[in-house]
Amino acid sequence: MIKERPSVFIADDHQIVIDAIRSELEDFGDSLHFLGSATTGEEVIKALNDKKIDLLILDISMPEPDGLEILQYIKKTV
Repeated sequence: MIKERPSVFIADDHQIVIDAIRSELEDFGDSLHFLGSATTGEEVIKALNDKKIDLLILDISMPEPDGLEILQYIKKTV
C-alpha cells in the first residue's frame, strides 16, 4: 500500500517567516508535499478552494480576512 504524503500550505504575511518554516519542513524530505504559500487572507481562501490541503500553517494576524476569519470559513465549508 502506498501512503499519500500530507500536503502542507503556509499562510503568513511575512515572506521571511514562510521561508523559515518551509526550510524546516524540507528536513522531512519526501514525507511531506509542500503545496505553496500565501501572504494575504484572500490568497489563502483561494488556495483552500483550489487545492487539497492536509495541513495549513496559518498566521492569525494576516491582511483581510485575518487568520481567525479564515478559521471560521474553514469550519463552515470543510
